[in-house]
Amino acid sequence: MITKDEARKQIKEFRSTVDVHEVDYMSRKACDNLMSLPEYRLYSTIFAYSAVNNEVDTTHIITDALENGKQVALPRVVDGDIVFYAIRNPDELEFGFMGIPEPPEREEYKVDKDDVLVVIPGLAFDSKGNRSGYGRGFYDRFLAKHPGCMKVGIAFERQVFDELENNEHDIGLDIIVTENRIVDCRKQ
Repeated sequence: MITKDEARKQIKEFRSTVDVHEVDYMSRKACDNLMSLPEYRLYSTIFAYSAVNNEVDTTHIITDALENGKQVALPRVVDGDIVFYAIRNPDELEFGFMGIPEPPEREEYKVDKDDVLVVIPGLAFDSKGNRSGYGRGFYDRFLAKHPGCMKVGIAFERQVFDELENNEHDIGLDIIVTENRIVDCRKQ
C-alpha cells in the first residue's frame, strides 16, 4: 500500500515533467473513454472541472456535454467548500481559488442536486475507488452531502496505484477512467 503523501509526491513529480503534447493526447483518450460510459449518456447533468497543473483536461467532456444539450456545472470555492455553477460556455470562466478557472458566482446558476455524474480529479487512485486529492477535502465534503451522485474519477494511468491509503472520511468512487482503461470500482 502506498501512502497518500508518497503518492502525491510521485504524481506531482510526474506532472511537472510530462510533455504537454502527451498530456493532450492522454487527456483526449481518457475523455473519450469517459464519454463511452453508459452512465455518461444516462445523466443529463455533468459536473466537471477545469484542469490545472497537467491534470486530465476535461474540455472535450465539457464541450461534448454542452453540444448534446446536457447541463454542465463546474466548481467554485465558496467559504472553503466547492459549489457547482452551471456554465453555457467554457469561455465564461474566471481565475479563482489558487488560480483555477472557475465559473462566476451567480446564485441563479447554482446547481445543487444528487442526480448528476461528477467527473472528479485527483492526484492518486486505486482500483477499489480510493482517491487522493491535494489534501484539502473539497470533493470528500461535497460528496458526503450528495451521496446519490455517480462518482467518476478521471486520471492518467500513471496515477492509478495497486492500493492507496484511505481514511474514514474518504468517499469512494464508482468508476475510474484513464487513457487505457475503465475500472468499475463497484465490482471490486
